[in-house]
Amino acid sequence: MVEIADGQVVALHDCPQDGTIDLGSAVIVPGLVNTHTHLEFSNLERPLGPPAPFADWIGSVVAERRRRCRREEDSSTAPRLELDPISLGLQECFQSGSSLVADIVTGSLEHVDRRSVIVDALANERLLPFRELIAPTPAGIEATWSAAETSLAELEPDPERRRAGLSPHAPYTVAATLLEQAIARAGRESRPVAMHLAETQEELDLLSRHSGPLVDMLKRIGVWDPSAPAGTRPLDILKRLSVAPRVLVIHGNFLEEDELRFLGNQRHMSLVYCPRTHAYFGHPTHPLRAAIDLGVNVALGTDSRASNPDLNLWEEAKQVASEFPMLPAAVVLQMATANGARALGRSATHGVIAPGRSADLCCIRPGDGSSDPLRAALAPSATVVGAMHAGEWLLAP
Repeated sequence: MVEIADGQVVALHDCPQDGTIDLGSAVIVPGLVNTHTHLEFSNLERPLGPPAPFADWIGSVVAERRRRCRREEDSSTAPRLELDPISLGLQECFQSGSSLVADIVTGSLEHVDRRSVIVDALANERLLPFRELIAPTPAGIEATWSAAETSLAELEPDPERRRAGLSPHAPYTVAATLLEQAIARAGRESRPVAMHLAETQEELDLLSRHSGPLVDMLKRIGVWDPSAPAGTRPLDILKRLSVAPRVLVIHGNFLEEDELRFLGNQRHMSLVYCPRTHAYFGHPTHPLRAAIDLGVNVALGTDSRASNPDLNLWEEAKQVASEFPMLPAAVVLQMATANGARALGRSATHGVIAPGRSADLCCIRPGDGSSDPLRAALAPSATVVGAMHAGEWLLAP
């Protein structure tokens, strides 16, 4: 029994009382934590292609952003086209069991309805925004910060409450100078930092050899500067990032043992694994087991609908259970809940079902094939049937 009052869990016991709701054959887990997504693509019906080569997929992402931006210039359609994807994505995340969502922000909130789910989620700190920073060469840094200042002002109407993080995008889109500035600012203002790192082999080629498809892409658009990258391998960048107050390393698909060991020794740094996006791109097996063995705090993210069919975080947990069947079910659950809360600095309120914590619950109808309820909840046929935020059903089971 989970006893709830005033939006919080007040007790756990086995004594039914008046008003007790019997959920039948359901597994109740803490509200899920989606530690990485790009909600701007939430109106896509299917992932963008092709998934390989990666540089071509990046081109598809850029084209989609440009298409949307061109149409947003029409004031009659701007609110619908610019903001609906974010609202749709938030609703999808919340109704599939997530209670916290970390989003990479690129656009404006200028047209947001003050009653929208976006405003509510920001005010209740269920939407944790990270302002994206992109400038492959020093020449673009000033404009990048100018846009970021406008975005941060929108995200933080109360200057005393800094709730947005910074997201220097990736080693191939962020000059070393911009990275250092972002890390320094994060330190001054106590902001978390999220960065895509060791995502593809092409990225490693760019860092180590200054060659490969990503370099060719940057050359084509006139922004390749061999002196701009912040290191020759991911470890160099991890060491720079470690100065920030809290760090989310996104993907880490190609991190090596010494890099994972470094991460494991940094309690304020977390690795965010996006299992179905990883599978979409056909990467080699993720170094998840090594990361866990080396003490890395590994959380889960859905990434976006540009590389994923939906934003259901429990489907990511099921993917982990399928790909790593020897991993204990309790560890997979932690990755989807407590580890994500820790990564986002919300362990005091989220990630576990315990007295004094927010009454955020996810109810799962278990699948077949296991007598262990948690393992059954991770079975391929298991589905999320209920979602609660602070004692209120968003999706009633």
